Amino acid sequence: IKIAHELNQKEKMTIVLITHHTDEVVDADRIILMKEGKIVGDGTPGDIFGDIQLLQDVKWIFRRWLN
Repeated sequence: IKIAHELNQKEKMTIVLITHHTDEVVDADRIILMKEGKIVGDGTPGDIFGDIQLLQDVKWIFRRWLN
C-alpha cells in the first residue's frame, strides 16, 4: 500500500486497488463498493463510511466497523 501511495503522489499514477480490507481504503480518493457482483456504493471514504444504511446492507464486509 505504501508503494502504491508513493507512486500516486510522486508519479501522478492512478492506482486501482481491489481489496476486502477496509483499513486499506480509508485514505483513497474514491471507493467503489460491490456486493454480489453489483456496485452498491460509489464515493469518497467519508461518503461510504458515513452512510449507515449502506453499511448495514453490506455489514458482512464491515463487521469490525459496526461492532
